[in-house]
Amino acid sequence: MLNLLTICQQSADGKTPFIDAFNRVLSTPSTPAKTGYWLGKIRTKCLSEIKEFEEVKNKLVIAHGVPVEGQEGQYTVPAEKLEEFYKELASLDHEVDFGLPAELKLPLPANFTPVDWVPLMSSLDIFEEPK
Repeated sequence: MLNLLTICQQSADGKTPFIDAFNRVLSTPSTPAKTGYWLGKIRTKCLSEIKEFEEVKNKLVIAHGVPVEGQEGQYTVPAEKLEEFYKELASLDHEVDFGLPAELKLPLPANFTPVDWVPLMSSLDIFEEPK
């Protein structure tokens, strides 16, 4: 299981590092079929959680925010309402259950690039020890 806010965390450039790690790993031809299958299922669940989280976050921005002048449909949360906004946003956090088999252990590719796998290996306890 993973924490929702970990899954949804974005870098300054708007990318989602956790999803980027899935994409790199799943696009690697040497990723074993079993590993690709289960990581694909986990990524799909993560993307669904991100979509739902973003929809609620956008509603909170509108509820706590004020329209941005000259930018139709754009809102910003003023400084005096940020604490309440972040508190409500944090209340959405929960452990995401991926419904994985209890004893699932996924093989790593023979010549895997650790930098691509570290975000996943440090968050998901489903990988076999590297050989």
